[in-house]
Amino acid sequence: MVGHPETETYKLLVSSLVGNAAPRLPDTRGGPRGMQGGATVSAPGRWCEGSAYLSRAQWGAANRSTPPIQALRAHAARSDLAIRLMRLILRADIRAIIVRQVSKNNDPSQRGRAMKSILLPVDQSEQMPSALETSWLLASEFDATVEGVAVRPAFAEIVAPDPIVAVTIPPADWNETDFIRGARQAFDAFAAGHPAAQGSKARFRWRGGAAIEDGALGSLARVYDITVLSRPGSRGARMTALEAALFDSGRPVLMAPPRPPTTFGERVLIHWNASTETARAIRFAMPLLRKAKRVSFVAIEGHIVPGPSVKDALGHLEANGIAATEKTVTPARNRPGEAILAEAAAVHADLLIKGAYTQSRLRQMIFGGATSHILAAAELPVLFAH
Repeated sequence: MVGHPETETYKLLVSSLVGNAAPRLPDTRGGPRGMQGGATVSAPGRWCEGSAYLSRAQWGAANRSTPPIQALRAHAARSDLAIRLMRLILRADIRAIIVRQVSKNNDPSQRGRAMKSILLPVDQSEQMPSALETSWLLASEFDATVEGVAVRPAFAEIVAPDPIVAVTIPPADWNETDFIRGARQAFDAFAAGHPAAQGSKARFRWRGGAAIEDGALGSLARVYDITVLSRPGSRGARMTALEAALFDSGRPVLMAPPRPPTTFGERVLIHWNASTETARAIRFAMPLLRKAKRVSFVAIEGHIVPGPSVKDALGHLEANGIAATEKTVTPARNRPGEAILAEAAAVHADLLIKGAYTQSRLRQMIFGGATSHILAAAELPVLFAH
């Protein structure tokens, strides 16, 4: 620690307390003529006491009335006191640092600030590269691990009426080993081309084991912070896979856009409709909101359930140290989903936070709804929670 700025500060403090005492006098041989050892000549005409140097004149002035050997002993005694005091100060500072760190770790307001485990179901769809890129951007934010798992394709099911059972029948040429090998090769190839930045702990890892079905995805996702899937459709993930993760996991789902994003989480738009689903989505998104450069709310007039206003939601984020803005818009042709995506484009958002299915899935299938429209048309990453 010699030469460290804090150490030098302690030396100054100790010197003021013990009368310019220097560290312990080295046990060396030799010394000025007529003196009985204890100081080392380190420069012409200067005597070394540890790291303190005294000229002959200074030594004589300080010890004119004191015999040389007694002066040396007095300096040594003061040096012992200085060392003990410095050790106490350093120990106290170390204890204070430890206490502050433990208090920070145990502070409820500091928890939930990271997404460390990311589940990435891997299939052979055209939009899989976007899901890989989105998961990597997310992992890079939190030094997280992206864990890939193969998702079995959808096969035809035969339903027997008595008793009611459904049997999945794969094609005759289906080879699960080859399918898993192909999924992992795509996963590993992307990982090889995206090494972690210097100092980052973000990484890819393959889960292994058999390929899982859509229905099992929800239960597996319960032991991850978030699941990343591509936008459902003929070129992306299956809707059954996304809904299983959304409804059965108790965790959020991050939907990747059709094209790989270039930025992620810098400009965040939150759709506020006062629902439980939206409140839950915001809670899950807190680690991202704390890192965002800009956060804004949008409320759609006529599509807000009874509950807190958008200004109340603004106050909630401010209480958590997150600055945000809010805006209420009137949707054209009574289509809230279109209004939300239009506002996202207007503010150049690269992440949308959305509570999923405030209205039931059946109602949205019949009458349409904001969630259904965003699932079908979003061109930016969307974090959903139910």
